[in-house]
Amino acid sequence: MAEFVIRLADERGRLQEQVQTAASAEELRARFTQAGYYVYSVKARGLRARQKRIKLEGFLIFNQQFLTLIKAGVPAEGHIFATGPHGTGLGKGDAALDQWPALLETWLRAQGLLTVDKATVGMK
Repeated sequence: MAEFVIRLADERGRLQEQVQTAASAEELRARFTQAGYYVYSVKARGLRARQKRIKLEGFLIFNQQFLTLIKAGVPAEGHIFATGPHGTGLGKGDAALDQWPALLETWLRAQGLLTVDKATVGMK
């Protein structure tokens, strides 16, 4: 089952927006249409629903800034994922994005920016 945001109007024309669970958008639309509602839209809710494409200009600026870091000798590493808006790597639910925290930890350790707190792990 997936979550959807459904925009609809009742028999008096009052607009509503609800979050509903259904097997598909079509099933949800049919359910509310049969109940006498006028359905304006049904959109998937969650990570995939929030995806937006970045503009080419923004992507080129990012690449130029990244290249500048590398040319200046600043340790840098980049991971560009096919899906997910900025900030979703800390959330759970997408197999590719779920790798991001571990990638970050590995990079921070390689730079010496993240070390083991010996007191926390019981080392002397």
